[in-house]
Amino acid sequence: MGHFSSLVLYSVLVSIVFALLTKDTQKERALYFLKMFAAFVGLSILSAWFMYLFPFW
Repeated sequence: MGHFSSLVLYSVLVSIVFALLTKDTQKERALYFLKMFAAFVGLSILSAWFMYLFPFW
């Protein structure tokens, strides 16, 4: 399993747990899951590119 697939798996699992714990209705859970998943993956990719562009020796 590569880094990106591990990131996606972790994001899915954590987003599911957060959605189940914080929201009441099925629609709210689904929307919250999608938002959290997109935030996890998007911010991880953004921070990876930031670290790539500005390496710290």
